[in-house]
Amino acid sequence: MRREKPLDTRVLARLRTEHRRVLRGVSRLERALHGGGGGAVRTLHAFTALLARPFLEHLATEERDTFPRLARAFPELGGTLARLIEEHVELRAMVADLHAQLARPSSADRDERLFVLGSDLAELLRLHIHVEEQAAFAWIERLLPHARRRRPGSTPATH
Repeated sequence: MRREKPLDTRVLARLRTEHRRVLRGVSRLERALHGGGGGAVRTLHAFTALLARPFLEHLATEERDTFPRLARAFPELGGTLARLIEEHVELRAMVADLHAQLARPSSADRDERLFVLGSDLAELLRLHIHVEEQAAFAWIERLLPHARRRRPGSTPATH
């Protein structure tokens, strides 16, 4: 059986940096949505740019590499990881819908949809990132080369 290469600490650091960047964007979006008006639509445009290619690559990295490693090392995380992948599907759909709505001509109906969609997306992103950081990434620390093996059920290391 081939031994799996240890998880690169730079990957985890990059994913966490990307989470912080998205959360800053979520905060800006929430402030703009609370204020309403044209500023919110401009902020939604900027937010979709933030959630473009790097965000989709982030999701793909988690699905292709990070989550499978966690599932192999810690089968007890299976339900959490399945939920996170389902949320990835939902996030992709919401971002696509946001792009589509922003491409439509401005109208009261479109703007109302944008505000609801923007609020829902911000809420899901906050929750999703929180779960990834607390329930998944903390366990990733156990896979890092410097981590000591702990028995199942013990608290993951935090550095």
